[in-house]
Amino acid sequence: MTKEEKYRVEAQEFGFMFLGDSSCGKYNYRKYSCEKGHISDYQTQHMRRGNCTCTECYEEELKETARKVGYEILGLSDRGVEFRQVKKLCGCIEDIRKGNIQAKSRKEPKAKSTCKTCYERELNEAMNVANVELVKHIDTYTSEFRFKSCGHSKIVQKAQVFRNNLVCRECVEDVYKNEAISVGIEYIGLSGDNGDRRRLYKLKCGCIRDLRIDHVRDNSFACYVHDDTHYIKPSSVYLLKITKGDNSWLKLGYSKNLSLRISNYGIGNSTVDILAIVNFDTGANAMLFEKGLHRKYKVQRLNKKDMELLHKSNGHTECYPLTMTSVLLEELGRVQ
Repeated sequence: MTKEEKYRVEAQEFGFMFLGDSSCGKYNYRKYSCEKGHISDYQTQHMRRGNCTCTECYEEELKETARKVGYEILGLSDRGVEFRQVKKLCGCIEDIRKGNIQAKSRKEPKAKSTCKTCYERELNEAMNVANVELVKHIDTYTSEFRFKSCGHSKIVQKAQVFRNNLVCRECVEDVYKNEAISVGIEYIGLSGDNGDRRRLYKLKCGCIRDLRIDHVRDNSFACYVHDDTHYIKPSSVYLLKITKGDNSWLKLGYSKNLSLRISNYGIGNSTVDILAIVNFDTGANAMLFEKGLHRKYKVQRLNKKDMELLHKSNGHTECYPLTMTSVLLEELGRVQ
């Protein structure tokens, strides 16, 4: 068998046709034609091993793959052989790895395809609305932004920029201080693990209290010790069984006026059974006991979104299934 016959047999095995010597002039290259008639030069040993791919066929298949996922390949990319210049459905043109195009075709289609160019444009628009500017990207989801109004920087998730809920932590503390001064109390600072909604304040009487920021802003707070409020007056912790239609549940709470509290639940035509009432000398002690039980049995509480459908006004965050009846009654019985 001559070399030419050998090359012909090796080519046929992998769907190619041997045509003869290569025009490139290299001794180990020969000219071949693929099944679609595309002519290229390949090394004979590569053809023998079966690892030759028709470049034109590959590009045609890649274009078809891109078309199926909403891309139009415009040509090669300046970024290298692994990239292609692609036009997306939104009209944006980007350099995309060909492997990413193929990988996208194998994934389940999503409701919205993310375009990097569109995303960057939308992010810039959101930054203008939020009055911030980009300092640097930290990772895919997080970046450092600078507030144009004050010059302070903050590292946050980009999603917060789109929601326009960025707050300069350094400046907002000054706002809290001024709000405290306006109602005659002294701002101290953060209040442990209570998050962004609460701060420590020194009241006119000298007591240090953990207050909600909005309560200070509205001047709707009091001292548990010195002010004549429900915190220093007698109060009770109660356990109710509420039945409304086919639904029954437990409600644990505290109040100095139980009948008024029940009327505020917005439970309409419901049957309310008082299972237990425990009296306390002050509302503050009743509140501490009640909150302690809620923390202890947090995982047993009924879903607040479900209970919102039954409690039209309030009280939906402190409800339990009937299976907790004996447990809660036992807890209340220990106080009496």
